Amino acid sequence: MPQPMLIGNRYYLRVAPPADLAKAVKGQLISIPIDGAFKSVRIGTHVKISLGTSDLAEALKRYLPAYQAVLAHWEIVRNGPQKLTHKTLFALAGQIRADWINVFDENPATPEIWERVIAANESALGGGRDKLVIPVKGNPQTSQQEERLRPRVSETG
Repeated sequence: MPQPMLIGNRYYLRVAPPADLAKAVKGQLISIPIDGAFKSVRIGTHVKISLGTSDLAEALKRYLPAYQAVLAHWEIVRNGPQKLTHKTLFALAGQIRADWINVFDENPATPEIWERVIAANESALGGGRDKLVIPVKGNPQTSQQEERLRPRVSETG
């Protein structure tokens, strides 16, 4: 198994994509867990991201979850999109709802956060990176969002 690489005074995860995936993954953005937080990095000839420490023992602890996330990404790309069952879709929706309640129930956050949510919704409607559509009451695009969702509902029914 590869080991953390010391570059300057910091340890890094640095892993080349497998030859069969190199072209497919080049340019993709991948989120990697580093010390309890997710950091994003764009895949080039290698996945290279700082482990955020100059201590070898700490780097070794942080390396394994990061490396496993990279390996999992390779497998996801190899396997392609997977069809989700109706039960799995509802389970995911329930988890998303629980996360929203956990984050916003006691404190609805700042207007800036909600502006980012609205921007993410608009990005999803326009075919942007975010594919999760969360209709927002009072937003003029809500009816447009509902209209876009309607065909999906009838397709699954």
